[in-house]
Amino acid sequence: MSPDEYIKSKITSPLSETSIRAKSNLLIASSTSIVIYHTGLIPTQIEGLGITFSPSQQLAFISCLLILVSYQLVSFSLSAIPDYYISKLRRKAYTESCLQKEDFLKPGHTFEELKADFNEIFNPLETDSFIITKLTIYRVLFDVAIPMSISLYSIVVLIKLLCK
Repeated sequence: MSPDEYIKSKITSPLSETSIRAKSNLLIASSTSIVIYHTGLIPTQIEGLGITFSPSQQLAFISCLLILVSYQLVSFSLSAIPDYYISKLRRKAYTESCLQKEDFLKPGHTFEELKADFNEIFNPLETDSFIITKLTIYRVLFDVAIPMSISLYSIVVLIKLLCK
């Protein structure tokens, strides 16, 4: 893996397409639950179909929504965890490929040459690695932590609705 490919993989989305779809579904189900809780929009009837919901059917609707959000959270977690390990494997493969270069750690290298070699491995684009690390943390926060927090909040509010 070239340095450019590695940096590109580090600063782009840490999630695969499967995880992104799971995250979208999770956010849709969670936001629907939160809207229902905060606005009190528990359906009492669907006029187009001529269906009326009794209080017990409304609880069943909320229970189904709770199960859906829980399922989507587990689905997203199970798809995001392998993505984390894949990114770790990319880092390992990149580091190993750099360390296997023929001229790396040859006898007679000065400390400055070794320092330059290590800098080339860990900072290939000659940018501030702190900025790339910070960007990576923000991506993980916005792509993983915030959707999971929203879904956990929606689970809590749905349980509150069920306990009323």
